[in-house]
Amino acid sequence: MMKTPSSILIIFMIFSIFSCHNDDSDDNNSESEKSNLKSFLSEIRPVYFNNLNFESSEVENAMPVFFNNLRLTYNDLEKQFNEGKFTTNFDLNQMRRAQMYYSFYITGVVGAYLEGTIDFKSITGDVKQGIYSGVNVDNPDFIQKEIKALMDRATEVAEKAVNIAGYNDLTYGFYAIIKQVQQRASNNNINNAENHDLIIDYTQQVLKDYTLVPVWNLLAPQVAMSNYKDPLNTFDNPNLNLLLKQINERLGPDAVPSLGGQTTEIIGPLYRMDLNIKKIDWLFKSNPILSQDQINELKEYLDVTDVAANSIEVSRASVLEVWKDNKTYYERKDKISAIKEYWEAARQGKKAERPELESFIDSKNFKKAYQCFACHQLTNQ
Repeated sequence: MMKTPSSILIIFMIFSIFSCHNDDSDDNNSESEKSNLKSFLSEIRPVYFNNLNFESSEVENAMPVFFNNLRLTYNDLEKQFNEGKFTTNFDLNQMRRAQMYYSFYITGVVGAYLEGTIDFKSITGDVKQGIYSGVNVDNPDFIQKEIKALMDRATEVAEKAVNIAGYNDLTYGFYAIIKQVQQRASNNNINNAENHDLIIDYTQQVLKDYTLVPVWNLLAPQVAMSNYKDPLNTFDNPNLNLLLKQINERLGPDAVPSLGGQTTEIIGPLYRMDLNIKKIDWLFKSNPILSQDQINELKEYLDVTDVAANSIEVSRASVLEVWKDNKTYYERKDKISAIKEYWEAARQGKKAERPELESFIDSKNFKKAYQCFACHQLTNQ
């Protein structure tokens, strides 16, 4: 049985919602109903995302035990799968979900380490050698080698999930972000340019092809691009303009479906707001003095943030109220207000101090919206 902190709250998770909507299921199969896969998923669903709440000391203290139990349980399922014990469509889709849960947990903890949210010992606990790499802890390269082994394993599992029950578009978007974190982990926290472009292209296609955008497909690139010290994640990378165009044109207030009170309903508009803030930051840095055309361009980006804010504060007001990290939203609003003051002065030909954006975009508070738990915490709805 999975061991978890005693005070963990039960939550409903986005994977189960979207998996149910996208799978060709064989749920009535009597043998599948008794499978270990279903037992695994029913055990982990109530506790999984709360164990990605890295601001909780209880969760962090329990992380090595939770991680090890998750690893052992998944490895047993993988062994059974390799022995040919899971053959029905239902079981294969359940195995896909298990692969997603396992590979994403590895990615979540490694991503938190790369962002400086947790230290490495929180992941491993007191061990003499790496569980994934086999390298002794007294090796000066232990952390780097163990991180690489962790992300190699996550990528391997996630890649298998894409096609285990026939190609799954949602799972491919999931795999793309895991592969990018793998690249960051092996490249001094810098994204791989080729994979970065693949994520942008993928998201553009999703925005073009869907009326209601599957949330994970939308969030994948935003999470992968959270490291603002990486030039690929700034508008020094011209390909980000392609993503900005699609998000501004297609990601309207109702593009992200309602999930019954889950905070994902406000994360979509929030990420739209963030991409435009990043574009404004680039506009400021690239132009010591704004031309009239650039002043008009700045207003266009501000108008997009207003639409996003209206969606959050009006259409999703009840979700915003109970969102644990709503402070990070209001800090964005304060920055946007400062940008508007600057725009108004520039429009009138007056001198005004530009608000500083780079350190804010790269701050821990700003990035709270990019943590797994931000989307998956319990609300009152």
